[in-house]
Amino acid sequence: EREAAAAERAAREEAQAGELVRAAQAGADGQRMATQAEVGEVRRREAAQVVREAAEAAGRVGRLEMQLGAVQAECGSEQAAHRQLAASSSVQVQVVLREVSSLEGLLERRGEAAL
Repeated sequence: EREAAAAERAAREEAQAGELVRAAQAGADGQRMATQAEVGEVRRREAAQVVREAAEAAGRVGRLEMQLGAVQAECGSEQAAHRQLAASSSVQVQVVLREVSSLEGLLERRGEAAL
């Protein structure tokens, strides 16, 4: 009877130990799943942050490109104005040279007439 009782107790303890092991495994599985869910959520938040930062950077690039376009347009206008001024100055120099040449011719004729 003692042996039967001892065997029965050993079987109960073994069953309890088996249930404890299964419960521990189930707890570990649950913890692993929770950890994976947390990791997934952290990754989603990080990905969302990266997307937001990329959108902000794209916006900054767009604004800088617009500013660059405005500066280039202003430079183009200034270059055109400089070309126009240079052409106008060239014409003015030619006019002055013709006038000087004409005056020289007039002075020569007057000098010849005076002789």
